[in-house]
Amino acid sequence: MVLRVLLNLNPAVAVPIDPYWVNILAHYYDDLRSPSTDGTTVWDWLSRDYNAHHPGVFDGAAPLDPRTRILVFENDEDAVIFKLRFA
Repeated sequence: MVLRVLLNLNPAVAVPIDPYWVNILAHYYDDLRSPSTDGTTVWDWLSRDYNAHHPGVFDGAAPLDPRTRILVFENDEDAVIFKLRFA
């Protein structure tokens, strides 16, 4: 249901997460905050700072379902900023 809602964003841009995942985690854990002292999840942070929405649930760093290995952006500009930052 959540995936369907996110993909109905108009316009929606889906970006595969795999090529960026290592850099996302490195920035989140090493540069941004300590997960032990901040309740903000990686998904909360991506949504807040990059307007990126994740349609699935993860078990640690690995997606449970290959169909959820994406981030959905509301527009091309947000997707490009995200790709440039984490490439």
